[in-house]
Amino acid sequence: FREVRGYHFSGDYQWGDPVLQTLIRYDELAAPEALLRRLRELSITHVLVNEGNGLYGPNEDYYPRRTLALMEETLTRCAVSALRRPPLALHRLRLACAPPR
Repeated sequence: FREVRGYHFSGDYQWGDPVLQTLIRYDELAAPEALLRRLRELSITHVLVNEGNGLYGPNEDYYPRRTLALMEETLTRCAVSALRRPPLALHRLRLACAPPR
């Protein structure tokens, strides 16, 4: 998410970019639970986020604020931090989301 350069990765991966892929339709997902369910349907276990690339900041034509907020809440409630090497952060998805705070 917020990163499309997976070509150095030796395993299978799925882009989370809202424009360059059509498997995850963020605009149709109402809550973190729905996003987690969709990621699980796609056998996605981890989410890599590039936190430092300004290109992927809020932009209603590319990364809408709603999409960014949905992913942020999903990672907060439905994932645990697995590795952090700024600007990259790797999150392991939980089986279920924690209740909202």
